[in-house]
Amino acid sequence: MRAATHIWTFGAVLGVVSALRFVFPAHYGADLQRAASGAAASQSREVEATWRAQAYSGFSAAKVARAALATAPLGELSKAQQTALRVRLPRVLAYLEHPTLREYCRLKTDGFHWTFAPSPRALALLGPSVGRPAGPHGPQDFVRLLWEKLHGGPTPRLPRLTAVCLWSVRSGIDHTNAPALLLAGPVKNGFTVSYAAADPGFVYTGLPESGRPLVFEVSFLAKANGAQAAGPVYFSLLWVEEDQNWALSHLMTDGWLHINTIF
Repeated sequence: MRAATHIWTFGAVLGVVSALRFVFPAHYGADLQRAASGAAASQSREVEATWRAQAYSGFSAAKVARAALATAPLGELSKAQQTALRVRLPRVLAYLEHPTLREYCRLKTDGFHWTFAPSPRALALLGPSVGRPAGPHGPQDFVRLLWEKLHGGPTPRLPRLTAVCLWSVRSGIDHTNAPALLLAGPVKNGFTVSYAAADPGFVYTGLPESGRPLVFEVSFLAKANGAQAAGPVYFSLLWVEEDQNWALSHLMTDGWLHINTIF
């Protein structure tokens, strides 16, 4: 009898709640959205705690490069591509540890045939007051303005990697160059909310006409700027046949690392 009474009471309460939700859908819709947001935030904290619990050491470009090359399917690359990668990869990782505008511009342009067309995102970040670059120094000036916009001025606090979980380093080769596929492809290391680095607008002229790019991908768990929060870092390098070198392509980081930069 008591169980039946409890069931009836539960049903009555459920009916009242359902009726109220029908009468006040906006109010309960907001409640549902808050509950979902709270659940997502809680899950995000749990995932980050799992990442943070791993073993970390001070970031070393040389060690991460060795780990990435050790697991890479280098047999899929030509001798020229392997040789260029062994030079290029440590340099890119060293930049992520100690980023400067000068080194960024060198990585993007030195030894490459390129043109420049500001990306829609770069233009949106800088706003309508900044026109399209013109003249021989136009691209460099545009990139400098974007760098200062994202990093806080001429003397910025740059987002730099300070620790790495070496066992989490993964590398692979792909033939798609889409950021979303980078997160879900052969080097996936998970993520909560992903942040894509802004592309200023460099366009390389020596890419294959077949539409089948050659992409080298790397991911690992890291910490940034000396903070305790941890999360995955993803980046990809694009093979430019004409220049026989690997160009910076995409950089994706987890929101826990608070990295907002260009790549």
